[in-house]
Amino acid sequence: MNCTQCRLHETCKNVLQMGNGKKSARIMVVQENPYEAENKRGQYMGGKAGRMFRAALGEVGIDVDDCYFTAVVKCSTPEDRLPLPDEVKACQDYLWAEIEAVKPEIIVPTGNISMKVLMGVTGITKHRGKMVKKDGYKFLPIIHPNLVLKQPKYLDFFSEDIITLESILNGTKVETRKSYKRERRYCETYEDAIDEINRLMSLPSGSRIAIDLETVKTNPYKEFTPMSKTMEAKYSESKRVKICAIGFSDRPGYGCAIPLYHRQNPMPGNQVGTIVKCLRFLLERDDIEWVTQNGKFEIRWLRKQLGIYLDNMVWDTMLMHYLAVTEEKGTHGLDDFAWLYTDMGGYDAELNKAKPKGELDEGNYDLIDWDILKVYLADDCDVTMRAFEVFHPLIDQDEELKWLWENLLRPASYTLADIEDNGLKVNLEWLEMLEKAYPEEIARIEERLRQYPEVIEMEREWQAKWEERCAISQIKKANRTPEQQEKFEKYAKYNPAKGGTKFNFSSIPQLSGLLFERMGLKTVVLTEKGNPSTNDDSLKYMKSQHPICETILELRKVKHLYNNFVSGMREHLDPDGFVHPNFNLHGTVTGRLSSDEPKS
Repeated sequence: MNCTQCRLHETCKNVLQMGNGKKSARIMVVQENPYEAENKRGQYMGGKAGRMFRAALGEVGIDVDDCYFTAVVKCSTPEDRLPLPDEVKACQDYLWAEIEAVKPEIIVPTGNISMKVLMGVTGITKHRGKMVKKDGYKFLPIIHPNLVLKQPKYLDFFSEDIITLESILNGTKVETRKSYKRERRYCETYEDAIDEINRLMSLPSGSRIAIDLETVKTNPYKEFTPMSKTMEAKYSESKRVKICAIGFSDRPGYGCAIPLYHRQNPMPGNQVGTIVKCLRFLLERDDIEWVTQNGKFEIRWLRKQLGIYLDNMVWDTMLMHYLAVTEEKGTHGLDDFAWLYTDMGGYDAELNKAKPKGELDEGNYDLIDWDILKVYLADDCDVTMRAFEVFHPLIDQDEELKWLWENLLRPASYTLADIEDNGLKVNLEWLEMLEKAYPEEIARIEERLRQYPEVIEMEREWQAKWEERCAISQIKKANRTPEQQEKFEKYAKYNPAKGGTKFNFSSIPQLSGLLFERMGLKTVVLTEKGNPSTNDDSLKYMKSQHPICETILELRKVKHLYNNFVSGMREHLDPDGFVHPNFNLHGTVTGRLSSDEPKS
């Protein structure tokens, strides 16, 4: 009760709220921290979410008396916000002391923070429901029942996790996700590729086939893609924009991969050309319902690179998930679907290890060895078909969702694909003028900012530190004092050749030091770690305290326009001077369209 190791003791009613339950409990349930209502009652899992949790345990025959409920952070937070990193650190010894005292058979983290502390991983939706043995304990992360109350879409996952918990306690095996026998076909000869295409061609009218492409980057309208010098020297053929491979699945559990223009394709060019002609007959069948993940991507690439029109793309699992399950950003990827809805979670692990690093090479799948890419591609198609099996009933059995799908989302995919294909002509003379004008305006605003005494003072101090380092460099290392050597290493960052003596107005640490330490400005806008923020809202709040805030906001506005609409525009142009933006069908909440390549 006398703990003062973090700020929470100032606002919490019941400081250092230890867990509730008997010390011989078989299960320890660990949440992030007590909610304010739980803290007032002095009992974890005591509210509506707790009643739901206890009821779920009862349904599978788990005695609630076998559970010990506690949290990583032992105090409630203001307005029930998530605990900050320093608050988590302050309480860890208390948590491990509880674990040592109770010695549970299984520990159940109920969210990202508790899972991070106990297991060293994040991503609750990826790891939930999977038991891990570590440091002599069994861990089974699950979704917190409070999240289920807020987002009922997670109810099935929560129920699965409770069933899994019961099976672990009783030593029985339970399958919570539908499993399929995995069949794979890698068509690495002309005969195999043609045989697979003929097999798919023989499928009856109304069949559903998942399709996926692996390409060089994401823009099919350019001739070449930029590459690092090292990779370009090693794999010069990977610079050409092309479709590396195509994959199919006509049933859950099955996936095939056919190499096209991949650098390691053993088939000669004339055979690949024949395969593409056969693919045209298959893909332009209007009696097949094609299933894709982000189908507009396939539409764009097939049109531009192969002249194939996929006009019957009926289902798109990415958009189906967006429509029928959740609008939450960052949840619509196949890797997420694999964890949430199939037993193939982590299928992309080998590919992620092999992915080229660096901005120039990232996304170029021609740089990935075929033996790795073919497995990933076939798995991609399988996961797509399995996800379709989950999402299709949600739309097909809901008249409103079905109408939205047939009359809005599906047609919109083709409409935007047409707009993207047509492209927008860029006035190169005007672009050239803006490419010159914006940097000049940015330089003018930054020069105004450099006239403030505090900025001048900081830059002079950095210059002095660099000069001191230069003086130390004249002393042999063996003759330097420890203090001199420390300064020599520390002051390397002030190298004028690298801009080290110039204030960087885009640097959050430098800006924070200027505004809050040098100038003494005050803000009520804080970062997630509880520090004063330098974001736009904070600058607007502080405008009345000092005119520099208005100038920084002006600089940010000009840089935003330059970075989003001028800088880098040329790299998105096709040989005829057109830009073909990739419009997003989801992702914004304002009702407007957003795009990538260029981003806006």
